[in-house]
Amino acid sequence: MSVFTTPTGPAAIVGTLIGGAFVEAPLALMLYRKWTWWSYLLSAMTFGLLNGIMYVSIMSASAGVASASAGVIIAVVSALVGGAITIVLTRLLNRAGVGIDHRATGRA
Repeated sequence: MSVFTTPTGPAAIVGTLIGGAFVEAPLALMLYRKWTWWSYLLSAMTFGLLNGIMYVSIMSASAGVASASAGVIIAVVSALVGGAITIVLTRLLNRAGVGIDHRATGRA
């Protein structure tokens, strides 16, 4: 999808793969055994941190040190807020019965 909606075109595929690796790295380090709210937030934080650092390093010519550190902090906070909203929405949807396999509970 990002290939068609961004001016960078096919190069966005590489960025999407890198972002996916940033999200998966903490889960892979935990050997995919921890599926809790904090593991998702750890993945979000890792994505925000590494993506923010990459973005600032690419844009370092036009940004000073103060704005560079602010950019990384904003990226981490933004990723954590997005992760928290996703967790809350998932719990609300599960409570409403969306995304639950009712066959496993015998309620089908």
